Amino acid sequence: MKEDSVFAEQESLLAPRVARTPTMLLDRQFRIRGLNGAFEHVSQRSRSDLLGNTVFDVFPDNPADPGAGGSADLTNSLEWVLRRGHSHNMWVQRYDIPVPGGAGEFVRRVWSPVNSPIFDQDGRVIGVAQRVEDITTLDTVLSALAGSAETTVEDDVPHRLESLGALGIVLARYRQGREVLAAENRDLRTAMETRAVIEQAKGILMGQRGCGPDEAFRLLTSLSQSTNRKVRDVAAALVDHTVN
Repeated sequence: MKEDSVFAEQESLLAPRVARTPTMLLDRQFRIRGLNGAFEHVSQRSRSDLLGNTVFDVFPDNPADPGAGGSADLTNSLEWVLRRGHSHNMWVQRYDIPVPGGAGEFVRRVWSPVNSPIFDQDGRVIGVAQRVEDITTLDTVLSALAGSAETTVEDDVPHRLESLGALGIVLARYRQGREVLAAENRDLRTAMETRAVIEQAKGILMGQRGCGPDEAFRLLTSLSQSTNRKVRDVAAALVDHTVN
């Protein structure tokens, strides 16, 4: 039950970012425990289709691609995060996704995934948050540009210029997407740290005052209002004073 509440709270942090970075939450068994609207859109799957299923059941390797290794690469990354408790950037990964109702058809996709640990209140790693960026268009443009660079036909110059122009547009979008992803990573990390210190401060007050969690939080907010400081700062000061 404790894990359920952590995943629910983690998913609530994604709500303001519904139209931004696609994100899904996985537990230690790689079951999907949460996601945002952006992930539904980019994966072409509804929330009800994904929740509770393992990521490899809903997103298997493309059997038509003999070189497909997306699931193995993802497994290695997820296990590394669970074992080390640190984020892992997978950079560029080819991982095709099934076409809904496509009778085994897959659509080509290239991603830039970042996997980050999810901690419970006791600091244990209970899952992984994966944030992905669909860079299929960028990969396609780069491949086309590389192909045109290998030819010596003068008539192909207009095509090269067109590819370069498309590359400039896509790179600008890619850079903007990476900046958004970095900002969201910082926001999510700050939210997690804030939540952790508040929970720790509540535990201290519950032990000192013999009160419940709601009363402990009310005490923190009351101190926040009377000192004109943020609840997080009040909680951090209490934790520091108690520990030191």
